[in-house]
Amino acid sequence: MSGRDDSGFTIIEMTVAMAVIGLVMSALLVAMVLVFRVDRSTQIETDVMTGLQFTRLELEREIREANAVLAGSNKDRLRLWSDLDDDGALDPGEAISWRIETVAGEDRLVRRTSAGITSVGDAIMANLYTGAVLFSYNAPPPDTTSVVINLQGDADYGSGQQIRQVTTEVVLRNGIGTGGT
Repeated sequence: MSGRDDSGFTIIEMTVAMAVIGLVMSALLVAMVLVFRVDRSTQIETDVMTGLQFTRLELEREIREANAVLAGSNKDRLRLWSDLDDDGALDPGEAISWRIETVAGEDRLVRRTSAGITSVGDAIMANLYTGAVLFSYNAPPPDTTSVVINLQGDADYGSGQQIRQVTTEVVLRNGIGTGGT
């Protein structure tokens, strides 16, 4: 009988166990970093698409309710007339203009009336990409009966520009010559 106890761990067994734990922890750290990157890019994508969809809905509503697309409308600017008082005349406050303007150092789509700027919130194209045609028309204004909206947003992940796009065609429901009143 020897007085020696063999039930403990050797230094080699402890070193191997610590190395295995270190490898597992490193793998978990790498996985967490990847999850955070995916979450960040998903959030950027969601923000850009939400801004595009919100802007599209605002423009669609306003175009549908308009009586006419006014002269001076082009690929970068949409001018509408909504006869708010149903008198058949273009009165102050009834002309609406959507165009790109630099606000606080960022290009944004801004809504103005003849009465002045109306607030449309920060969600209106905060990441606007200005390299494309925003508006196109089925006929030159004022004979326009439908408008194609082409909105593009810049989803910048830090590794380069990723353009997201929403395109839709809207018919003037109340437009002159469209069967509206």
